[in-house]
Amino acid sequence: MTIRQLASTVAVTASAPDIPCGSTTGTITATATGGTAPYSYSLDGTTFQAGNTFTNKAAGAYTVTVKDARGCNNVV
Repeated sequence: MTIRQLASTVAVTASAPDIPCGSTTGTITATATGGTAPYSYSLDGTTFQAGNTFTNKAAGAYTVTVKDARGCNNVV
């Protein structure tokens, strides 16, 4: 008999409005669903925070990682 671990049921979406040229006032907002709350959020996959908003971001590509209370995660 083998016990297998299912894939993460945590889902994440993120949004970020456009900002003016040269600005560093961007805001990224992530929303997690599924899994087991509470969720934590990260832009580098290492340092997590309880809040789902990241402020004062320059224009560019970002990866948002969300982790649930059981350590299951997903990336967008």
